[in-house]
Amino acid sequence: MIEKILGFVLFIFCLFLVFNLFSNKSKELSSAEIKEAYAIIEQTENQDLKSLMDTATSLVGFTEYKWGGKSSAGGTPERLDCSGYVDWVYKTALNKKDLSIGGTAQQFYVGKKIDSESLKIGDLGFWKKPEDVQNTPLSANHVGIYIGELQNGKHVFIHCSSDKGVNISEFPFSYFRRIV
Repeated sequence: MIEKILGFVLFIFCLFLVFNLFSNKSKELSSAEIKEAYAIIEQTENQDLKSLMDTATSLVGFTEYKWGGKSSAGGTPERLDCSGYVDWVYKTALNKKDLSIGGTAQQFYVGKKIDSESLKIGDLGFWKKPEDVQNTPLSANHVGIYIGELQNGKHVFIHCSSDKGVNISEFPFSYFRRIV
């Protein structure tokens, strides 16, 4: 009995670490920086990318984080995880369903690999490569959608984080894929 209680306490602690993991990595932006990020989206001339980013921003402030959270296209999902958010955005805006299978680890292999110097709006950013992620909460991965570089040099993404839900922030992604 004591082993079950200790196991449950350890499980809860690990969940706590996962939920707080991303909040420690994400850097909040000022209201002026967020306004600048929205301006980047508004100036996008490619209609597919404009639709993608309009869809992505439609959930800011409305959708909370839920580990394992997924949703079909359309509507306004109440809770998603990071990969569920990316999947929902691409399905809803562009009818792309190749991000729906699995989570972040599978999304990592969709599209083509690019380097940080080649980033453009709509690209995906990943915190880690799937092979670097162990089955422990401390090595969890994260995915977000690139918005652009602000005038101050910050690279900003829209993503679903455990502490803020869908939000725009600076996040230290290291690996990038182009989907559109």
